[in-house]
Amino acid sequence: MIWILLILAGAVLCAFFCSKGNCCCGTCSVPTVEPSEKAPSDRAVLVIDTRSPEEYAQGHIAGAPLMPYDRIGELIVKQVPDKSTPIRLYCHSGGRAEMARETLASMGYSDVKNLGGLKSAAATLNKEIVK
Repeated sequence: MIWILLILAGAVLCAFFCSKGNCCCGTCSVPTVEPSEKAPSDRAVLVIDTRSPEEYAQGHIAGAPLMPYDRIGELIVKQVPDKSTPIRLYCHSGGRAEMARETLASMGYSDVKNLGGLKSAAATLNKEIVK
């Protein structure tokens, strides 16, 4: 019984730190962007929310369009035809943003990063969360 509690406690701590962009175990598959990482200054960075419309309505990064992870492949082509556009993705904790990143990478988008969760992304980008 104690082992189960220890494993659960470890998972909770890992989820907390990894959602902040600081992997505590070195085994997480969700890449994050270092705060100092910037796109080239001559290119505007597009920040995209990959969550559900309901989550987006509860709060999102100012200026970030909604493109749910399961529809991003069809939506991105119309809005971002230049596949070298710097794109930064976020969701609740980074999982859906990672699925969206993989989709965009498979479509040939070359500068796509997963910023993890909403609060972490807002902090990294120094942007406000709005409703």
